[in-house]
This record gives sequence, C-alpha cells and structure tokens, in this order.
Amino acid sequence: MNNPAAAFIKILEIELEDLEDDIQLIMADSEVRRNHREITDYVYRENLALLKKEIFDVDGIRHKLKQLDPADFGTPEEVINLLLKELRDKVKRQIVPPVLLTMVERKFEKVNRYVTESDICN
Repeated sequence: MNNPAAAFIKILEIELEDLEDDIQLIMADSEVRRNHREITDYVYRENLALLKKEIFDVDGIRHKLKQLDPADFGTPEEVINLLLKELRDKVKRQIVPPVLLTMVERKFEKVNRYVTESDICN
C-alpha cells in the first residue's frame, strides 16, 4: 500500500475498534464494582450512560472513516485535520464528551507515527 492516507485510515479503523473494546471492558468492570458495592447504583448508571455515549461516538467516527476516499488525501495529517475539526466542533457544541477527543487524538498520533515512521507504504 503506497498511499499513506489509505494506510492511516485502515489502521485507525482497527485502533478505534480496539478503543470500543476498551470502553466495553470498563463497562464490565463498573458492573463488577457495583455488584461488590464499591460504587453505588447511581454512579454505575451515570458511568454506564457516559461509556455508552463514548461507544456511540467512536462508532460514528468509524462510520465517517468508511465514507472517506483515501485518494482524496495526500497525507495522514489531512485525514487527521478533517476528523479533528469535526470532533472539536462536536465537543464545543457539547455533542461529544471532551474525554473522547483526548482518547481519539492519542489514537490519531499513534497511527500517524506508525504510518510515517515505518516502511508500510513502501
């Protein structure tokens, strides 16, 4: 694959799926903590609502990725800039929790570093 943007999109899809799995693990841990009475039912429900929202939003990013044509981008940075612009706008409008922006930015940086520093596109 000699299009860095295409490589970035494919790998990011995997990383975002992994992020969803991580959030689901946190959900399961919260349930265990509630069952052991380490957290109240109220805290559990609040946490669960936020975690479900985060999964929903990550899924939305994954859906957006599937709509992108890698040929429209010269570099992974162009993809990142597009996605970050939309995410920051959603955070500003309080559609997406700010913590999700932080988590996703870390994924963007990780994948971009891999794509640009490895020979995956050669």
